[in-house]
Amino acid sequence: MPPALRLLVPSYALLCLLCAANVAHLAQAQASDAGYFFAAARAFDEGRYEDALLSLASGPENPESRYLAARNHAALGKYKEALAAFSEVPESFPQGVRDDFLSLRAEWAAAAGLCAKLNAWADALPKERRARLSAECAFREGDFAAATSALDGMQDLASRSLYAQAVLKSGKPEQAASLARNLWIEAPAHGDAALWASMAEKHTPGLTLNTSQHMTRAEGWLAAHRAQEAIAELRDLPEPSSKPERARLWHLRGEAFYKARNRYPESTKAFDKAAKLAGPTEAYDAFHAVRALSRAGSDRKAIPRYEKFAKAYPKSSYAGDAMYLAAWLSARENLKGADRKLQAFVSSAVARAEPGLRRTALWDLAWLAIKAEKHRDAQRWLAEIPDVSETLLNGQRSYWRAHSLLAAGERTQAIEVFKEALLADPLGWYAQLAARRLIDLGEAAPAAYAGTPEPLAQPTLSPPDDVSFYRRLGLYADAARASERWGKTLKDRLLVTAAHSASGDATQAHAAAQPWLSSLFKSAPSPDNTWLWRAAFPMPYTNLVRAETESRGLPTTLFYGHMQVESRYKPAVVSGADAIGLMQLLPSTAQSVAKGLGLSIDRASLKRPAQNIPLGASYLSGLLKRYQGQYPLAIAAYNAGTRRVDGWLSPGCPCALDRWVEEIPVAQTRNYVRRVVSAWARYHALSNPEDPWGVELPAQVMPPTK
Repeated sequence: MPPALRLLVPSYALLCLLCAANVAHLAQAQASDAGYFFAAARAFDEGRYEDALLSLASGPENPESRYLAARNHAALGKYKEALAAFSEVPESFPQGVRDDFLSLRAEWAAAAGLCAKLNAWADALPKERRARLSAECAFREGDFAAATSALDGMQDLASRSLYAQAVLKSGKPEQAASLARNLWIEAPAHGDAALWASMAEKHTPGLTLNTSQHMTRAEGWLAAHRAQEAIAELRDLPEPSSKPERARLWHLRGEAFYKARNRYPESTKAFDKAAKLAGPTEAYDAFHAVRALSRAGSDRKAIPRYEKFAKAYPKSSYAGDAMYLAAWLSARENLKGADRKLQAFVSSAVARAEPGLRRTALWDLAWLAIKAEKHRDAQRWLAEIPDVSETLLNGQRSYWRAHSLLAAGERTQAIEVFKEALLADPLGWYAQLAARRLIDLGEAAPAAYAGTPEPLAQPTLSPPDDVSFYRRLGLYADAARASERWGKTLKDRLLVTAAHSASGDATQAHAAAQPWLSSLFKSAPSPDNTWLWRAAFPMPYTNLVRAETESRGLPTTLFYGHMQVESRYKPAVVSGADAIGLMQLLPSTAQSVAKGLGLSIDRASLKRPAQNIPLGASYLSGLLKRYQGQYPLAIAAYNAGTRRVDGWLSPGCPCALDRWVEEIPVAQTRNYVRRVVSAWARYHALSNPEDPWGVELPAQVMPPTK
């Protein structure tokens, strides 16, 4: 691409983010880049609310600055200050903003305990929400009878908690203690749990529980992803007298040990006991007993047990998985006859009923043949693997087919199939590998695109004033909600994608752009389609991300690749493993990194981009330094930890990168490396359209030198 055009692409992309009705707002924001208001809007977007207030205080006051100040006070939990800063919305604000604020104002009044104001403003709220907030205010004003009356029958935990407190204040300590005790048993991880315990103990010192109640608490801990607390809850409990309750106890112990991840042998024993007691979770327990055995490293012992399970529970939803895992582990353990087991599975009725498992088994057969250098067999099994919607898997088939052809001496055909891999997984992991193999074979750097672009120009549309207003103030979550309202009025899917892109919400824009990827990847980013590339591969929190990555020598495009795979750009998301925020940091990992940076953090702060992004960048940078610039190893360690990655590197390395990744024994990590590199490569191509193969991938990986 000519230098002049390369300079044009980012400028055009920026202008395309907003259409005609939004250009004036964009120009205004750009004009104030160095000013107090732009700094405040950016700080709010990044979760730096105190900084935003300082910026606003340094400049002239106007209705928009007062509104943004109020939003920052509210984000800090200072609702009286929020209402003092801004309580009457001017007519000049967009109607959507005015409507939204009427609800916000009532919420703030309730949170501040200003019940007279709430009653005056409550009509803006839905009926159920109005009743809940009215009850809160009545409680704060000391009208406990009104509070209990309003809360009676509400089932959410917050309402039940407040109801118990109102009952206590009404002079009914025994009833309040009973309510609080039930809540403490049901939801031990809730933020009010300590309060419930205190209320209950005043009437029943010691909070003595029976075994069934301890099990209910363990279920609550597990629902909150707190496995260690569940283990402690179940420790030393006496065996229940009834068989179903004994089965429940051992099932919960198995589940707690399993989810703790480092206690798989104990999980196997507990699940085995639960399965023998034949409770309602019998099949689940029997299957997961074997899963835990395998995860504990006893794969050879797990194989016959999987086979036994499949025979004992043929109608279970786990039967197909058990049959496949028995065959797959036989192959991984290099056991004699493993290929015959896989072939038998591929031909079975179970596999025909589960095409995803059958496809995976066909790949396993092909991989066994590749490793054994049986190239004809590899070609046969690869040819049987069907196309799927996931480009990564199609690329895997094409890349290793070309690899096998080359190993068999069929160079010309191998080159053609490597070129097929480029288009099967556009710009992704296997395309990156294939491009490097072609260059190694003396071919010119291959074209990354099919060269048949489709018309994907940005539709002409004018974002509503409320979307533009919220964007200008850095209120992107509000802009996304306004855009969602707007999108429901649009019929064309490309228009919907453009609408979400204009809202500035990375999550919705990325999701909306997915149906267009196959069309998008047919040509390089250009002034005609850059807007859609930006929707599919957004760069939220750009200034913060660039500052943190560039200061650490990290590719910004790699960081965004991680963010896409980890959280889909959702700052407050919490995973089932309790990883938090944009870069999905475990609290323990985050605390360790924060200590090294001299920062103080908590769970809530990890949901703020201003905290999560620096911690994620520091952690990834440390991994990259540890593995001496070998990006795939740092990526793998981000997911699986350094101990596992070090184990996978020895003995026998240096290892060819393509083969090493393919043989990562943990499927989640194997897929993670391929998906992050794919996202990284696509971000790189967007930022460097003239250099689509520029991501740094070594031909080999090796253990770090001491």
